[in-house]
Amino acid sequence: MARVLVCVDRARSDEFARAFAGQPFDVRLAVDGGTPGVGETVAFDALRLGTLLPLLAETSCLCWCFGMPARPAAEQRELHTTRLQSVLERIVDSPVRAFVYEAPAVAPAAEGAVDLPPSGELVRSWCERLRIRHAVVGTDSAAQVAARQVAAAALALLGVGDSAA
Repeated sequence: MARVLVCVDRARSDEFARAFAGQPFDVRLAVDGGTPGVGETVAFDALRLGTLLPLLAETSCLCWCFGMPARPAAEQRELHTTRLQSVLERIVDSPVRAFVYEAPAVAPAAEGAVDLPPSGELVRSWCERLRIRHAVVGTDSAAQVAARQVAAAALALLGVGDSAA
């Protein structure tokens, strides 16, 4: 059976737990800055990939869900640049064969806005080159990406449900 690992900030972990409940695959939430909760929830540090790598064992699909700013601007930038690239480099030597990326919110130019490069393009080019199925789910400044969109993308990439027909 496929296993999905959803990496998410503590503030949004409940939303993602609800969205992935009842899916036809095993789901584990890796909560950044969180403590292990009930069921398949583990704590990890998104800025220290050594805490993520052991969680990739037996993982078919990795969801990187840090689109909404929940940390200082420098850390948010790091999550969508150097850490993202490091994650992509590491999954090639893991069982992960599908990757869902929640692109960062695009904030209007304002004081404190995080200026981020087009990280969705990094994901697309990297995954296409390595032949890893992928989806980039967008975010805007007005609302969070619905966690169910990330769940639907994982479902489609794993070929489960209507997308397998």
